[in-house]
Amino acid sequence: MKLAPGGQAVAHGTYLGGGTYDVAYGVAVDGAGAAYIAGTTQSANFGFGGAPGFDQTLTGNSDAFAVKLAPNGQAVAYGTFFGGGDYDEALGVITDGAGAAYVTGNARSDFSFGGAPGFNQMPKGDGDGFVLKLAPLAATATATPVAGNCTPRPPVSVSVVRNGDGRLRATISASGATNAIESLNFTRTTGALVDLPNGGAQSGAFTYTPPAGTTSVQVFVRRAPGSAAATAELVVTDACGAWPTLIGGGAGAF
Repeated sequence: MKLAPGGQAVAHGTYLGGGTYDVAYGVAVDGAGAAYIAGTTQSANFGFGGAPGFDQTLTGNSDAFAVKLAPNGQAVAYGTFFGGGDYDEALGVITDGAGAAYVTGNARSDFSFGGAPGFNQMPKGDGDGFVLKLAPLAATATATPVAGNCTPRPPVSVSVVRNGDGRLRATISASGATNAIESLNFTRTTGALVDLPNGGAQSGAFTYTPPAGTTSVQVFVRRAPGSAAATAELVVTDACGAWPTLIGGGAGAF
């Protein structure tokens, strides 16, 4: 929560969590008044209010999380989990003047950094420290909207579940009147193969264009042979613009 300067009133306040155990350990505030919160969660239904994020599928017994709140505290700008098949927690967060967030914590899993570079990305013990940098929200290239249907911006729903055959089934759905999915632009796949509705399988960077008027697309992500983890980063474009998201996780996610 944010307290008014005199400490005698709450300027804004919110819960973060779901149906199990959730703890916020660290908070940082940027020059615009946006708050960055880091912690740990055991709740698969934690929820980020439809905001985008790097990884929004709870993977292990307990995942680290990071959330950016809008300056008025009434909306999530982005939210993400970090975790694998064990216990992971984010214990601190700071932000710089450019809108990036730096998160540190403890990991007992070999969770993914989404293909980003790093000094050492192989865990060595029962519990390793970790530090990562979250990029600022990218400027969104917006398609020409149908008047009145993109304010407020209707969210893109991304539901990811185990398919039972070693794959993750992701259902990507546009919402809002007269809205439809125009394309799925996979910007990067790491250790993953993506099975598409047209029967094809792709990896690397590619774009899938569904039939006109499609409001929901289902894709399947599987680990490439020899890969311990698999992630597919993509940007969903609908009539209201671009929506970045990620599908995947460690071996325990599949």
